[in-house]
Amino acid sequence: MATNRMEKLRARRTDPFKKVARAFDEAIGRIREEDPIKYVIETMTPIEKEYTDNTFEEGDRVKDQLDKSLNAYKSQAEFRYQGSVTNDTHIRLYSDIDLLVIDTDFASVEPPGKIHSLYAGDPLVELKQIRTDCVATLKRVFPAVTVDSRGGKCISLSGGSLRRKIDVVIANWWNTTDYQENAVETFRGVKVLDASCHLRHENKPFWHNFLIDYSDKRLNGNLRKVCRFLKSVKYDAEPVLGISSYDIVSIAWNMPDADLSAEKGQELLLAVNARSYLSRLLNNEVLRNSLKVPNGMRTIFGENGASKAQLSELFAGVDGLIREVESALAKSYRKIQEARVSY
Repeated sequence: MATNRMEKLRARRTDPFKKVARAFDEAIGRIREEDPIKYVIETMTPIEKEYTDNTFEEGDRVKDQLDKSLNAYKSQAEFRYQGSVTNDTHIRLYSDIDLLVIDTDFASVEPPGKIHSLYAGDPLVELKQIRTDCVATLKRVFPAVTVDSRGGKCISLSGGSLRRKIDVVIANWWNTTDYQENAVETFRGVKVLDASCHLRHENKPFWHNFLIDYSDKRLNGNLRKVCRFLKSVKYDAEPVLGISSYDIVSIAWNMPDADLSAEKGQELLLAVNARSYLSRLLNNEVLRNSLKVPNGMRTIFGENGASKAQLSELFAGVDGLIREVESALAKSYRKIQEARVSY
C-alpha cells in the first residue's frame, strides 16, 4: 500500500520530459526516513512555480482567443481565474484551471443594494448565447482540442495543442453588499451559469482565495500544507475518495489555529492534528453541521456538500497512513509529537 501510494505521488509530481522525476527522487532521497514519513512530508510541498506558471500560460492562450472573439466589436466579457491553482493548494504538476468568462453587459446586485443602470435583457438568455459563442470560437481556433460542452457549469478543453485541461465557466458579476460598500474586487462575487438546469449559482471565489491566503500567512504556510496533504490522501486512495477537494480545503481552513501551529520539520504533527480534527468532526454532529466553507456560501456538510460517509472515508485514509508513520517512528523509539524531520 505504501509503495503504491508513493508511486501515485511520484506520477503526480514528476515530468518525464524535463527530468523532474530525477529531481523528485533526489528530494525524497534527502529525507532519511521510511516511505510513509517521506510521503507525508512530500505531499505538503507546493508544486514548482514553473509548472504553475505554465498552467496560467495555457489558460491565457484560451483567454486571449475568447477575448478577441467576444470583444471584437464591443466590450462584452472580462476574464478571471478561479480554483486550486489560484490559491496554491493544487497537488499536480499538470493541474486543471478554471477560466471565468464574465458578461459585462449587466451585473446582479445583492439586496438591499440598488441597481444604477437599466438592463432590459434576459440574463440567462444572454449568458447562454455567450456560452454558444465560446464553444464555436474554441472549436474554430483549437481544431485539435477536444471541446466538451456537455457539462452544465463549464466547457472543458483538453488535448491537442493544450498542455493543460481548461474549464471555461460562464458567469456575470454579482455585486455583493461588501463589494458595494468597499468597491474592492476581493469582495465581488459571480453568478455562474448552469446550462443543464437553466439556473445561476452564486459564488465568491475571490473572497475564498483571500481567506485561504490570509490564514495561511498567519500560520506560517501550514494551512496549505494540510490542504495538500488531505487532498493527496483523497487522490492516492483506491478508489479515489468521493469528498470534493473544495470541501477538503474548507475542512482544513476550519481547523483551530492550535492544530495548525507547527515549525518546519514538524509536518508529521500537522498530519496527526488533521486526523484528530477529522475524528472530532465524525463524533460531534453539532460541530460538523456548523462548519461553513470559507466564503460562507454554504455549510460544508449537507445537501450540496460533503457527507458523513465521505468524511469517514477521508478519516480512514488519514488514520491508516498515520498508523504506518507511527510504526516507522517506533523503530527508532520516536513519537510523532516529538519527531522532527529534516528535508
